[in-house]
Amino acid sequence: MPIWEEWSLFQGDVFPRLRNLSIINCRRLIGDLPNHLLALEFLHIKGCPNLVSSLSRSPAIHRISIKYCESHKLAQHPELEELSRSVRSLDIEGCYPVKSMFEAMAMYNSHFTTCLVNLSISSCSFAISFPGGFLPTSLKTLKISHCMKFEFPSTMNHNQYCHVLLESLKITESCESLTSLRMDAFPNLKTLHIEGCENFASFSVCKGPLQQLDEVNIRNCVNFTSFAKEGLPAPCLSILNVSGCNNLKSLPNKMHSLLPKLKSLLIDDCSEIESFPQGVLPSNLSSLEIRNCDKLVDHRMNWNLPASLSKLLIYGKCENVESFPEEGLLPSSLTYLSLTQFSSLQKLDDKGMQNLISLEQFDIANCPSLESLTEEKLPASLIKLTIKECHLLEEGIHMKKVEIWPKIAHIRVICVADKIIT
Repeated sequence: MPIWEEWSLFQGDVFPRLRNLSIINCRRLIGDLPNHLLALEFLHIKGCPNLVSSLSRSPAIHRISIKYCESHKLAQHPELEELSRSVRSLDIEGCYPVKSMFEAMAMYNSHFTTCLVNLSISSCSFAISFPGGFLPTSLKTLKISHCMKFEFPSTMNHNQYCHVLLESLKITESCESLTSLRMDAFPNLKTLHIEGCENFASFSVCKGPLQQLDEVNIRNCVNFTSFAKEGLPAPCLSILNVSGCNNLKSLPNKMHSLLPKLKSLLIDDCSEIESFPQGVLPSNLSSLEIRNCDKLVDHRMNWNLPASLSKLLIYGKCENVESFPEEGLLPSSLTYLSLTQFSSLQKLDDKGMQNLISLEQFDIANCPSLESLTEEKLPASLIKLTIKECHLLEEGIHMKKVEIWPKIAHIRVICVADKIIT
């Protein structure tokens, strides 16, 4: 409704049962919303720069999303007092100045910082900070994205400040003020995601352990150099993903003892990592993905992979790998193996492959020098073999060459260049 300019409603109660209200791209709409929306729970306003919200008689509202509006107009109204008492989830995108709204809500209601549970702020170019320099103590989830001038509270570095309730923290894209993170400031944190924060350099853990932490994702933080020296004491951590951190030289120390429940590990574009800490991975690890980590692949004979591993994916140029896998390199527990972009791979090692007695699926992609498989049959346990962008090998399979076909004929499903071969 691009030409809608104002509400025209009778006096008294309107929409007495309305629970969700969305107003999108009404750029000419001015003034206030109806103030008798007694049942309203969720308000979504997007692309309405002239709209001022008056919600003094909406006691049920607990979730607000404001996108590409002028949030200071909301902050100018004393009716914000009612809003600050009821709202639990706040989503702000592309608005300015956000800081004035936080300050107004805190001013009208001293309990605001102990009521807000979920907060998301994105694409806000103006400076953003919280009243008193503290995050709302009631927060369980915090998401910050594309906010270059977001001031991450410096109090996170002080021992006296402990954010007990926060369970999920996600900071992505250009949060310049984030340089380090003291993990024990969030004793009940379950998920952590930091992405595209070029000044973020390190973790620290002064106390511990982090009993609730389940998932950690660090992506595209070019100056991230280290985890805590004492390691990452997270006994329940099950997922660790690190990618695009070219200055990181090591994964957390003592992973085998401090991360006993780690099941999934992804290492992607971490060119300086050469080995796993202490040469040992956690004994419960079931999935390992290595992408574009040539130094780590070059030192593969020191991997010492655990017997629990069932899924292994390796992606990268791997220019020094002509034969794979060497005898004893991979555990017999593997059920899935994927090799991608091994530019120099010429053959599969017989002894290394025959050890894989549990292997069910084997994917090979973009290995242009691979012309044949092993001298013996591939493992009898194999159910599916997928070959893609391996032109020399694909030609031999299509022609059912005697050097290749007898070694794979027992496999139930053979897929070559996205086509099933029978």
